[in-house]
Amino acid sequence: MINTANRSMNLDDVLHEFRASGALLEGHFKLSSGRHSGHYLQCARVLMNPARAARIAEAVCEAIPGNLRENVDVVVSPAMGGIIIGHEVARVLGKDALFLERPDGVFHLRRGFALEPGARVLMVEDNEVVGRFARTLLEELGQTTTWATNGESALRLLEESNGGFDLVFTDVVMPGISGIDLAKEVERRWPHCRVVLTSGYSHVLAEEGNHGFPLLRKPYSLDKLMSVLGVAPAAKLAS
Repeated sequence: MINTANRSMNLDDVLHEFRASGALLEGHFKLSSGRHSGHYLQCARVLMNPARAARIAEAVCEAIPGNLRENVDVVVSPAMGGIIIGHEVARVLGKDALFLERPDGVFHLRRGFALEPGARVLMVEDNEVVGRFARTLLEELGQTTTWATNGESALRLLEESNGGFDLVFTDVVMPGISGIDLAKEVERRWPHCRVVLTSGYSHVLAEEGNHGFPLLRKPYSLDKLMSVLGVAPAAKLAS
């Protein structure tokens, strides 16, 4: 529960805000992730009133566990629909707000936005050669990198740290849990943690798709890794 203008705001109150603004639509909708839903939340409509946007952002922040709120360094949201709520959530948390764009179908940080060095990255890669290469690139970018060689190990690290990573960078095709299944599990259990997929098997992606997650195709260069992760070399950020 959260006190807003001397009143409590719960889930029913949030849904009322959507209904009152005509932003809760019912029917059959195909979402950008490829999934289907009987409901659609038209965020632009519910957020067009600044006071309502502030109330919803406060309710969103109240729902974030306290230990996660304490570890938030920056709020990153997708353009275009996520810019307003991302900015409002950042205001409530007292943090900076960045937004992602996808001019080529993959989300990137642009316009001078960049993540600071030291972001906690969980890299999941079963190929030792590729893993060493990727870890070297991530460390060149100033990221604190933990390497898991399969999906099961990655889940164990996430559970032991209570989702204590900013980013999961995972291969798609691996023995046991696939990168897609791992990404879905991370999205479900640790929604604060961003997921980026990487793969060199185009036929697998053609059959299964990337399920809405950013994808970096192998082989990749430092520049391409920087672009999809939205980071800059540590030396440049420090200068």
